[in-house]
Amino acid sequence: VGDRVQARWYQNSRPSWRLDIIIAKSGELHNLVRLDEDKFTLKRHIDQLR
Repeated sequence: VGDRVQARWYQNSRPSWRLDIIIAKSGELHNLVRLDEDKFTLKRHIDQLR
């Protein structure tokens, strides 16, 4: 929690990576991340973070 990570961002037809901050754990395999630029929260699987 509080770590800066890159999260997979699915927009249009080409996925990309964006810088985010982990704000909470959501089970064993999921995290809630807050996007730096947009200030909203997404749920991401650990395979979608690096």
